[in-house]
Amino acid sequence: MKRTDKQTKMTAKQSKVLEFIKDHLSQKGYPPTIREICKGFGFSSPLSAKQHVDALIRKGYLKKDDAKQRALEVTGMIRPSNTVRVPLVRRVRAAIALEDIQDYITLDKGFWKIESGFALAVSGQDMPEAGIRDGDIVFVDSGHTVRDNDIAVVVVGDEAAAIKRIYYEGDHIRLVPENKDMHPVLASTPDVRVLGRVIGMMRRFSGCC
Repeated sequence: MKRTDKQTKMTAKQSKVLEFIKDHLSQKGYPPTIREICKGFGFSSPLSAKQHVDALIRKGYLKKDDAKQRALEVTGMIRPSNTVRVPLVRRVRAAIALEDIQDYITLDKGFWKIESGFALAVSGQDMPEAGIRDGDIVFVDSGHTVRDNDIAVVVVGDEAAAIKRIYYEGDHIRLVPENKDMHPVLASTPDVRVLGRVIGMMRRFSGCC
């Protein structure tokens, strides 16, 4: 990156912190938090990471918008345009609130075509026979109509969101789990909020063979 007139020379440690931030942006599509920088360098306190970041901002290598989360930007760095950031939530009711967002997952736009939506960490055993297990992450597209036999994320009344296969039956919606030990639920259509269609799933494996 070419130095501008406003930028002054970095220390060796500041240079490494800047490269860490750039790598994080390139790989994940969003900047690291102060705590992630602290962990990445083994600093004894987040304050040490913050001091390096503040110095890089003063010297013109970084920019920060205090009104946004994860708002660090590298001066002059162009982010890749072929990716999309999907908010990862661990709970959702009628709508996604800012406090429900745990992280963001960056996807290649050509991998799953998700125009708008979110990723949800699965809790429960509603859909194991559909290959969706507790602890998986499902990607939910909110930009298209959910049709009969689709697997969707739904909210019934004031309950937490659930993943079910859905069927429209007149003024009711049948919510069908993919678990032989569970039974379908028939709910009045006005009581059901369909948040989107499940279009993909990611599983995190632990350990190795």
